[in-house]
Amino acid sequence: MKISEQLKKHRKTKQISQEGLAEVVQVSRQTVSNWETGRSYPDLQSLLLLSDYFEVSLDELVRGDVPMMKKTVEIRKMNMLAWTMIGGLVLMIATLPLVLSFGWLGAIAPVLSSSVAMIAAFAVEKMKKKHNVQTYTEILNFMKDEEMTPAQKVVEKKRLKQQRILYPMGTAVLTAILVYIVLSIL
Repeated sequence: MKISEQLKKHRKTKQISQEGLAEVVQVSRQTVSNWETGRSYPDLQSLLLLSDYFEVSLDELVRGDVPMMKKTVEIRKMNMLAWTMIGGLVLMIATLPLVLSFGWLGAIAPVLSSSVAMIAAFAVEKMKKKHNVQTYTEILNFMKDEEMTPAQKVVEKKRLKQQRILYPMGTAVLTAILVYIVLSIL
């Protein structure tokens, strides 16, 4: 049983309103509503207070939700890594003019920021491999906690083959253009 259902069941058993439960747990009524609708999860402190108030074990309260909580943590981690990767790339582009001003010494900032982006990219790839998601659609479905239909899987497999050919070619062309621009400026 999901924690949202557990909270509703125990709250109705105790005959207490969402507002009353919110006072007990020291959160807003809207937060309790979000917990009961499954839009968010209680933090550890709130779970302990709920467990004490409802006189049930913490295990009984969260049983069945642990896999979902783990997936939520994985999704948050993937989002954080994606933003880190984007931030590193933006910072690298923003600091490229330092190369012109300071020569090779100015290359330290772009190299460091691109290193951060690469580390984040490797971590995202590791997570993709762990959850067996390769294409953008598969990643979106993973993040929405949805399964793909067999027809969608066939389409995505074809798309993945195309991407494995086109992405390296595109990257090589873009790299060649950037190298040409940088060398022509120097």
